[in-house]
Amino acid sequence: MKFLMALILIIACNKSTTWETPKGGDFVLKTPQGNLDTAKLRGKYLFIFFGFLNCPHVCPTTIREINRMIKLLPPRDRAKFVPIFVSVDPERDTLSVLKERFAELDSSFIAATGTEEEVRKALKLFGGDFKIVKGKTPEDTFIDHTSSVFVINRKGEWVNSLPYDTTPEAFRDAFNIASHQKPYWSDEARDARIEILGENDGCDLAQGPCEYRTLKGNYEVSVTPSRPIRHLEKLQITVKAKNETLTPQVADLAGMEIAMGLIRPKLVKTSDHEWTGSFTLPTCELKQMNWRLRLLLQDEQKNNFQITYRFQSINEGSRPQE
Repeated sequence: MKFLMALILIIACNKSTTWETPKGGDFVLKTPQGNLDTAKLRGKYLFIFFGFLNCPHVCPTTIREINRMIKLLPPRDRAKFVPIFVSVDPERDTLSVLKERFAELDSSFIAATGTEEEVRKALKLFGGDFKIVKGKTPEDTFIDHTSSVFVINRKGEWVNSLPYDTTPEAFRDAFNIASHQKPYWSDEARDARIEILGENDGCDLAQGPCEYRTLKGNYEVSVTPSRPIRHLEKLQITVKAKNETLTPQVADLAGMEIAMGLIRPKLVKTSDHEWTGSFTLPTCELKQMNWRLRLLLQDEQKNNFQITYRFQSINEGSRPQE
């Protein structure tokens, strides 16, 4: 047990690389009512969610909770809000199927799709991805996909990512604060180079907290609940800093064995030396999966830095639980 809780301490070597990070952006896809061009929705708040209608759990849960959230908004706010569902399963989720399935939901809902290439290009704007797992029959086909809900402000800027199991009340709160949130990164920060402070491969966050010592401060990361980390379980990341000169901004999580897309919890300062965020890992056909967690930091001059950690997750559910 002492070994599991031990902090791995490493002194970093500095490197530099180009910071490739998703920027968000506009896309054009088809809907039963015609083309959807998100660039034409300036002045509206968008909640964008990618999924498929044969999804057994995550997608219907998200659609239902967003639909419930709409009813919590006063009429003046409903007019400013557009929820968008994008199907990653264009072969089965045809425009006629989308029209029929969304007819019973709030009329503000937009259901869209396109070719597999078009949908993947749109999802990659937000660091997401999907993988089609063919079954013996079309009905058995399953799709692993990024399950985040992307929040876009009235200027078209990506300002938040929410896990699929967000409650209607929390969705409403995210809508209410979207106008006050800054984009994940400014254009200047996004296009700048990043200095790599180091990579902590000797510690598994699923076993306990991991600390990385640098000349710019010591940064301890923990993920709870852990031991083990499970897919589809709401998780919290906590960053504790000692003698820090850098400010934690976000944590990028990316799968190592399979491209499940980027998961990006935004970090909020909760005390003088602590930041927290939450995320949910999507499921896939693998029983266990390795992840890289990239802690992104900035100094007062908006220079970018990164420390990379790792952890392993398990998928205890059967395929129908996604």
